[in-house]
Amino acid sequence: MFLAQDRTDIGFAVKELSRRMSKPRQMDMRELKRLGRYLIGKERMILEFRGQDRNGVTDVWTDTDYAGCHETRKSTSGGNIMLGSVSYTQ
Repeated sequence: MFLAQDRTDIGFAVKELSRRMSKPRQMDMRELKRLGRYLIGKERMILEFRGQDRNGVTDVWTDTDYAGCHETRKSTSGGNIMLGSVSYTQ
């Protein structure tokens, strides 16, 4: 979970791996190794939030995956509220 704080590209994979920490299976170890192979050679992603004048507009983004896990039928949801702009740099 520590890695996923500033790596939005692995957030979902880390969340799914974290669900099974109490009773991991062989498949979960394979998925963890796959995630590790993905991270090799990837640069760290930096999100830079720049300050901006208040323009009276608030952007709200939400997404949900209703019962997206086929095994547990659990849902995943998230959201973001932006008062400014976001830029992605590597």
